[in-house]
Amino acid sequence: MVKIQHIVTGEMVDAHVESVSISQSDARGMQIEGWRFDWSYPANPAQTVLALKTFGGIQGLIGFTRHPEDYYTFIHLLESAPANIGHKKKYRFVPGVLLGTVAQDAFEAGFDGYMTLKPKTKLYDLYIDTYGAEMFVNGMVRFTASQSAHLIHKYIGGNYNE
Repeated sequence: MVKIQHIVTGEMVDAHVESVSISQSDARGMQIEGWRFDWSYPANPAQTVLALKTFGGIQGLIGFTRHPEDYYTFIHLLESAPANIGHKKKYRFVPGVLLGTVAQDAFEAGFDGYMTLKPKTKLYDLYIDTYGAEMFVNGMVRFTASQSAHLIHKYIGGNYNE
């Protein structure tokens, strides 16, 4: 169980992360609702998709692939539900909880927490300033062991003020 914050009330709301498979039909409905990515087509057949859920439904999704031969996890997609984007978002900490969950998986898989992703150009600063990533190669950012440990401590451990 993890917590995310309801913006209006400030209440910390129970949420959980689970592996999901999204059908083409569900993905079409999600796109009509405003989701930007087609989650029915994984970028890699070995990709895992996790959903952050509350009683109100899916609050965010993250898709990643473990690369045991190179000891890291590659994050293909990360998306907050349309209701959790912008100044009028419903919940806070959705992307952080998803990143922290994958960071935890990267430690459990024996990768010392190493993760990489290639953000859209306008999101580089967000990943670096908000989540502690660092610039890497070929337009990617990465999370090292200490950065991933911080994500876990802050977003999975509930230490949001650190």
